[in-house]
Amino acid sequence: MIRLAAVDDSAMVREFLSSVFKDQPDIEVVDIGTNGAEAIDIVRKNKLDVLVLDLEMPGIGGLDVLKAIMQDTPLKVLVYTTHGEKSLAAFQALRLGALEFLNKPDNLLDGVKFESARQKLLERVRAVAAATLQTSALDPTVAPRVPPPGDCPFTAVAIAATSGGTTPLLPLLRSLPASMPVPVFLFPHLNSAMTAGFAEWLNSEVSVRVTVLADRSRIASETVYVANTGRGYEIRDGHWCCVPEHAADPAAGGLDASLSHVAGVYGARLLAILLGGIGVDGIEGLATIRKAGGQVMVLDPGTAYTPDLPAAAIRQGLASEVVPFARLGQRVLEACAIRRT
Repeated sequence: MIRLAAVDDSAMVREFLSSVFKDQPDIEVVDIGTNGAEAIDIVRKNKLDVLVLDLEMPGIGGLDVLKAIMQDTPLKVLVYTTHGEKSLAAFQALRLGALEFLNKPDNLLDGVKFESARQKLLERVRAVAAATLQTSALDPTVAPRVPPPGDCPFTAVAIAATSGGTTPLLPLLRSLPASMPVPVFLFPHLNSAMTAGFAEWLNSEVSVRVTVLADRSRIASETVYVANTGRGYEIRDGHWCCVPEHAADPAAGGLDASLSHVAGVYGARLLAILLGGIGVDGIEGLATIRKAGGQVMVLDPGTAYTPDLPAAAIRQGLASEVVPFARLGQRVLEACAIRRT
């Protein structure tokens, strides 16, 4: 049974949350609050599995709630927000310890949107409840030593994560040096409206440069390139180019298509890292990487926020190695011949 509390200053949203959770046999609604002060009180008085938390509330906002509770009462938090794609607040919430964020629907009076929002919320709450709170074992104060040119066995790194699989991403990217010897492609499977804000947030949190992949971006080392989900791209003459005829094709920007393309470009000198996810998008792309001779590092499902995709990759024999969360950053450095001194 998932013991859940929800906090939102909107009466309409609170009514929606109550209707979503009240008849679920695996969810017990412990309390529903109206503001940040109530959220802190609810957390401190109750043993909860999941807190669904609004960010924008008068007085004590969601970020302040996270600051107040996470140090003394670590908790699995799903941020439920209206403007996640338009500000850095949702990404700052992830830094403060929230496991995931989800955008509220823009019209709860629309029956189709209501049902879609209900299903997404239930899916995300159950994924958050099943997750394990993780912290990285990598010591960020120990400086990495970047290998001389040619020592790194790879010419590119691709990081793949579908819905919910981005939780271990920040500590992984924090382990990479600013002078990363090869380009890193990040396929986060985010809503396209969130991509720019996500890249901006990451860039403010890590040493290596992070930017959004745009049409005609020149591919270079020392950079993490965040792909825009739903766009068709290909690499031509060292540049990442938008393919106009695939611009509106979701499949063209999916993990399978993206991973298969970079496999065709980098072949045996590509390292792919699968962080997690829900569904099967990415399995075909990982198979293409293995056929091309590339390496696939898979996050141990037992330490993944969303273990479905890593577990599927392992079952199908696509993992070159399986790495627990606490070892992931260090193992990527070792694979790229980057040592900490």
